[in-house]
Parts: sequence; C-alpha cells; structure tokens
Amino acid sequence: MNDFLNKLQAKYEQLMEGRYGQIDPLNTALLVFSCLLLLLNLFVHSWILRILIVLALAYAVFRMVSKNITARSRENAFFEKYTDGLLKGLRKLWRHLFGAGGYRYYSCPKCHKELRVPRGHGRVQISCPHCSHSFVKNT
Repeated sequence: MNDFLNKLQAKYEQLMEGRYGQIDPLNTALLVFSCLLLLLNLFVHSWILRILIVLALAYAVFRMVSKNITARSRENAFFEKYTDGLLKGLRKLWRHLFGAGGYRYYSCPKCHKELRVPRGHGRVQISCPHCSHSFVKNT
C-alpha cells in the first residue's frame, strides 16, 4: 500500500511540474464562492446556480493546472488589488461594531483617522494624535 502511495505521489508531482499549482487568494475566493452558491442552491434549486458552481470550480481547477504562470499571477494580483480595499473596509466595520482585543475603535470626527481606545473605562475624552482634536466617547 505504501509503495502504491509513493508511486501515486510521484505521478502527481510529475503532472504538476511546471504548472501554477497554487491555492492563491483568487482560487480561495472561487472555492468559497462556489461553496456559498452550493448552500444557496440547497434552498433555491436553480439550474443557473448549478452552472455557476461548475464554472467557478472548473476555473479554479484550470488556474491550478495551468502552465501559464505569469498570466495566473497577473490575475491574482489584479484580484488582490481590487479586493484589498473591500477587505480592509470589512475588517474596519467589524472592529467598529464589535471591537477587538479589549479595545474599541473610533474614527476622529475631524481627520477620520482610526483610533484605538481601551474598553471598560466608561466615558473618556479622546485626543487624536494626528490632528489633536478632542472628543468624548463611551468605551
């Protein structure tokens, strides 16, 4: 059995030699997208969703076995460039709503910089280190 697995691994390595073969952020997004569509399709039962699921999975597999490494890297860089701001915004919204690590996050009303304030101190006066504007918030 062990010999069979070693041969199988050698064949796989031979197949993937010179190919992109990475699970990069774009491939991860494609796989998550197809899983979400799959869950949605459990309730909706749409043939359009099934086609989108197959297309997303097929494109993810195509990207992994592609030999055009520069094109796949460019696709991923393009994806990261345009989703980076979205992810930062979602993280900022999450911190503002729920806090993180014992801190509350506020935006300065004047310069809109993000400020971190320890939780549990009640009503505090916050001075922005960037513009020196002071304001009062509950922590």
